[in-house]
Amino acid sequence: GNKFAAQLKFDDGFKVVFDFDEGPRNGSHGRSGGAPGRPATDGDSGSPLTRAESAPPSPRRETASGVLTCPKCNQGQIIEGQRGFGCNRYREGCDFVVWKEMAGKKLTEKQIQTLIARGKTGFIKGFKSRKGSKFDARLKLDESWKAAFDFAD
Repeated sequence: GNKFAAQLKFDDGFKVVFDFDEGPRNGSHGRSGGAPGRPATDGDSGSPLTRAESAPPSPRRETASGVLTCPKCNQGQIIEGQRGFGCNRYREGCDFVVWKEMAGKKLTEKQIQTLIARGKTGFIKGFKSRKGSKFDARLKLDESWKAAFDFAD
């Protein structure tokens, strides 16, 4: 396919979309990008491309364009993969990732975005222990930038 330049960002519904700085490049074949903030689509089905092609101590890590900055390396941007959201600088060695499912509970994109942007979530119900009992907890990013349970009141 043809090359294009774009950043990934979250739209209002917390979906990952392409953000074209200067609009799509001429001659793009098979994909069409819209105005900034509009999802790019594959040319055949018209469905949004919301997944990645491959698999800091600031209280707010979201840029003005809605793109989340990696809290671990403070350089990369957060992209969506099949099983989680992670840093696009994984090839350079950044291993930051938040899995979409933890302890038998599928997290919403909003919960994941809040965890990455603020370092913690509100109270989440419905986690399941290894023994099968249900429990409720907050999530937080621990000192090694991994998602961890927070049972504090």
